[in-house]
Amino acid sequence: MYLGTSVKISVVLDTPLTESGDTAKITIRDPSNIAIIDNVNMTRDTDSVYSYIYQSSITGIWGTYQAVVMITSNGYTSLQIEEFELEEYIFEYL
Repeated sequence: MYLGTSVKISVVLDTPLTESGDTAKITIRDPSNIAIIDNVNMTRDTDSVYSYIYQSSITGIWGTYQAVVMITSNGYTSLQIEEFELEEYIFEYL
């Protein structure tokens, strides 16, 4: 994937979030380990699928990004960590 593109991060849960206090949140860290998205609610696509679309900046830092998804349900919290790469797009002039 290239800087300036959108990245969709999805999680599929074994058990749907049904209680009023249940949450699915995401933090995204750039290659410098700076939180560029911090503890933001994810979108509920279906009862068991949550997603977040991150729009990267064309002037961002290229390298490995880390998405940390935090699911809280019935007072318990679980984390899922995924990494994705964003590369610099090199324009070619003809």
